[in-house]
Amino acid sequence: MDTNNIYIRQLKALIQSAYSSNVYQFLNHPSIVAAIQIDTANQEKASFQIQKIVDDLLGNVRVNSISIYRNIPDMIENDTDYAKEVRLIGPHYKLIRKLSVNKCTGVAKTNRGVAILENEDELYEYMKRFGNMHKAKLDSALQAPFPQKWDNSINLYDWGCGQGIASMVFLEKYEKATVNRVTLIEPSKVAISRASLHVSVYRPDVQIKTICKKLDILRPDDFNISGANIHIHLFSNILDIDDYSPTHLFKLIDECFNGINYFVCTSPYIDDIKAEKLNSFMRHFQNNYDSFMKISEATNQKIEGSAFWCCNNVYNGFPCEEHDENVISCMNRWSRITRVFLAEQ
Repeated sequence: MDTNNIYIRQLKALIQSAYSSNVYQFLNHPSIVAAIQIDTANQEKASFQIQKIVDDLLGNVRVNSISIYRNIPDMIENDTDYAKEVRLIGPHYKLIRKLSVNKCTGVAKTNRGVAILENEDELYEYMKRFGNMHKAKLDSALQAPFPQKWDNSINLYDWGCGQGIASMVFLEKYEKATVNRVTLIEPSKVAISRASLHVSVYRPDVQIKTICKKLDILRPDDFNISGANIHIHLFSNILDIDDYSPTHLFKLIDECFNGINYFVCTSPYIDDIKAEKLNSFMRHFQNNYDSFMKISEATNQKIEGSAFWCCNNVYNGFPCEEHDENVISCMNRWSRITRVFLAEQ
């Protein structure tokens, strides 16, 4: 937990008021009452107390419900029509996305892009609807002052990788970089298999490790760190979701990744609460690592009057009829929040 004390007090006051009015009966649960009484002055201690209450309250249902997922190193899509076509295309993101666009039927739903993808139609739909926005955010985050070349070998980690969009964008930009290993982390078996395929198209000879799990059941022994002490962590459209424990993720990263760690964190700007999750993630390293260095950050909302960043027409190099020459009034604008930083341990 790393939330501003002002927000903590406001939230506790709202819960206490609702509890006192007896409007919501579930607030009478002993676990909820105990959570309200936790002293949040020491946020690290409070975080573990709150997480224990959550786990007790849910009966660890999150872990048990997804324990069937295992680390399968060779999860990769092969011998499908898509695999054959994408290998013919080669390492070209726009053409690979166009393949999905052409195959998309428009029937599949992706729940705003946050649901775990379950079939090939959903893979096509996601790539069509969100592929350009993903790439645009990542391109902006990877601009200078982020390093523009790597003189030493690197390990690449794609957290919540989906179809591997973040890895594809990174590998396309840094085509000459020496990559020791690409680690893909994703709970959807169909998505991680396709991500592994995509990475293999970009780097046929690189070692690919697949970890088919949700973030909350990752363990230190899932990661075999070797061969490079520079780690690039890609968190693309994952830190703003609700389905993970930040405390668990912090502990995992703190324990596992010795060396130089670059964090590239991007998400759409949904609201202040979800934006705060990215800020909180960065603050953990800012508060706990003397080596912390912020590289870049950007925040652009979708609402009119906020600073314009990009839209589909502008991204594709076309004039946008929705805005004036200063690109102010476009209501089809894309939003973004990016936080890019370094921490060495």
